[in-house]
Amino acid sequence: MAVAQILNAWVTANKIGWRALVPVVVAFAHWLCSHLVAAKVEQLREQNQVDAKPAFCGYFSSTLQNIRTVKFYAWEDIFGNDSAWSGVRRYKLPMVWRALQFGLDLVGCATAELSAALAITSYISTAGSISYLDVTLLISSIGPLTSFTTTLTGLNRRLTDFKTTKAKLQEFFDADSANYIDRSLATGELAVDLEECVFSWGADTYSLAPIALQIKAGDFVTVVGRVGSGKSSFLSAICGEMPLTGGRGCVYGRIGYVQQKPWIMNGTFRENVLMGADFDEVYFWRVVDACALAADVRQFPKGDLTMIGTNGVNLSGGQKVRLALA
Repeated sequence: MAVAQILNAWVTANKIGWRALVPVVVAFAHWLCSHLVAAKVEQLREQNQVDAKPAFCGYFSSTLQNIRTVKFYAWEDIFGNDSAWSGVRRYKLPMVWRALQFGLDLVGCATAELSAALAITSYISTAGSISYLDVTLLISSIGPLTSFTTTLTGLNRRLTDFKTTKAKLQEFFDADSANYIDRSLATGELAVDLEECVFSWGADTYSLAPIALQIKAGDFVTVVGRVGSGKSSFLSAICGEMPLTGGRGCVYGRIGYVQQKPWIMNGTFRENVLMGADFDEVYFWRVVDACALAADVRQFPKGDLTMIGTNGVNLSGGQKVRLALA
């Protein structure tokens, strides 16, 4: 392809001289104008999103949760009614910028033809006449040359996208290569063994001071501290979720962890208890009774087959924690 474009450039320059630069200038000017207009339009849209952001709009997870709530309570008809959104202001791009976008799109569709017309016109106006055969040859040569120049001008955006993607991938792999506390399924005298372990969520972020701790198997241990002192982070470190930046440690056996904000999946009560395990009716009801959920299950419309909404929307706070424990 490069050889063909070099040949096109040589043919064009041989026929019309310095006017062979016209396609290059036209393609570059179109790219520059399109880039500036697109950047300005994006700036206007972002500014409008900041100024007119609805009060109910938050994080993506909150938006997803709201969508699930709408589906759970079958509110699609209410929220799908256009009159319900009549008070929400819809952003419209100013006419000047819309006209510029439309004009640049039109020019972009005919860049090759425009370049050929300008190059031949400039040659005729300064150097005299030109034969029909030469015009046909120039049109067939200038078109691919203009397209090739347009492709080259787009390399800057592609290089920027490549650098951004590379940085994100590097960040992902760096996070994946972090060290965590060792795990062993073998059981023995110790359940947790930490030797001057330092845990941190990342550079320049919250970290735990060096910890030296041994917990024997079967011991009942409580972690007491002020708010924000690192109790939850310490438990996350033992579970292998907080990176280890110093020291050595190991956790023996299996871990069952019930966090402060229990996670409840969108499924039946039984599915939330089993979590993919095989159903053993006797053992299932022993677990339900041990977690003080037997009386709650009897009150559910369909017993243990009652649907539990995402994050337990139809459960109380205590029921959520006991269900997560089960």
